[in-house]
Amino acid sequence: MKLFTPALGFLLALFIGVAEAQQRFDRAYGVATTIDFVLFEADGGLDVDEVDGDNTGASEEVTCEGNEATQGGVADSSFVDEGSYYSLALTATEMSFARIECTVVSTAEVEVLLIETNGNASAQHPVFPANVLQWNTTPATLSMLGLDATPGTLNGTHTSKTADIGANAPVTAVEVVGHTLLIPAHNFARVITAYNEGTGVATFASTAETLANADAWVLIATPRTDIAAIVWNALIATYSGTAGSTAEQLAAAGAAGDPWATALPGAYTSGQAGNIIGNNVNATISSRASQTAMDTANLALARMTVAEGTCDSGSATQCVDDALTQVAAAQLEGRMICFEDDWCENIDVFTPGSPGTITHGTAPSSRSGMEYTVYPSYVPVP
Repeated sequence: MKLFTPALGFLLALFIGVAEAQQRFDRAYGVATTIDFVLFEADGGLDVDEVDGDNTGASEEVTCEGNEATQGGVADSSFVDEGSYYSLALTATEMSFARIECTVVSTAEVEVLLIETNGNASAQHPVFPANVLQWNTTPATLSMLGLDATPGTLNGTHTSKTADIGANAPVTAVEVVGHTLLIPAHNFARVITAYNEGTGVATFASTAETLANADAWVLIATPRTDIAAIVWNALIATYSGTAGSTAEQLAAAGAAGDPWATALPGAYTSGQAGNIIGNNVNATISSRASQTAMDTANLALARMTVAEGTCDSGSATQCVDDALTQVAAAQLEGRMICFEDDWCENIDVFTPGSPGTITHGTAPSSRSGMEYTVYPSYVPVP
């Protein structure tokens, strides 16, 4: 083909009176593709009778440039008559530019095909269009989708139901299964149903596509519905290396063991719950007296009362009650006297015919005016 640049095409259109039009396309960077385009007659109707001159000197010519020729020209290419339209095949090398401009000269017009690439850092658009998740040369963490992968291209052996997506694929089956494997070079898309973590081979429904090594692949993420299961079934050891992380704290708590299996008081020190419980709850609860038993004991004790009354006067060591003058000394000495403020003590001295008792200890206040009860039991005197 003859060398024919877009600029020259514009001048030719200007001087010979042919129309100039543009058609725009988006394609994956570095992936061979076919551009389908149309040509028009001077009256605006479709031109379906053109044939590529292919270096024979005819007027129909096509030539392409990459990045306005700033990074080297793209090889001249031939177009094919497809009936109602035309097609232009470009190789992966020819598609390795941010922009590719191809000019087609027909008998009636100059058609400019403007192609912008995507999906690569050197492309016109670094990311793929739509909601496609891709792996570039830097590992990408897509934790909310359960995906964590580095880039890779097809390698190894491929069948109608499997594809080797390589050692750079996601490392676990749960990160891949259920998502769609997309290979742009073949317009191939299949949901991955199984993944061999050891070989890197993904399994999907049968296809008639012929997959080739070095084909680039991407994953279209399927929204996950099993995030809770993934989180709760994750191995703590896999994530517990980061200091201060939730996984580290859970791992530490798990290593501490079951607190209910710890013998008490054990190593617990004074004031700690383990020490208090271990040193005080030292018998079974059922071995303690019930409330009914205590009520019965109180009733029996009440029936054993020796004397009761109210101190007419007194001091911290003496209760004076005129009613006691009729009581024998043997009935009171050595007995226990308890007052309404719950203070109890042994009676040391009681003189028959006198109204007063003298206690062994000193009460916190005067006994004057207090009610008292004398019991037959006594408090051991130190």
